[in-house]
Amino acid sequence: CPFHGGCVEGIIAGPALAARTGRSGEALDEMHPVWNPFVHVLARLVHTIVLTGASERVALGGGVLANRPGLVARVEAAAGGGL
Repeated sequence: CPFHGGCVEGIIAGPALAARTGRSGEALDEMHPVWNPFVHVLARLVHTIVLTGASERVALGGGVLANRPGLVARVEAAAGGGL
């Protein structure tokens, strides 16, 4: 990923979402299809962190999650499903 092409940052960061949709994350409704890969990728990252580090908690942050608290619940559900 020389410039955040296929890495986690390149998929879920606010500028990446805007580049794919032409709109900011705040302008996207909760049912926009861009949130599905967002949740999937972030849930897989959380899942990997928990399994490799035996973490009991994972702190998530950033502008996208701060503006979309409903995404956190979706990520938790998706990550916890395989644990």
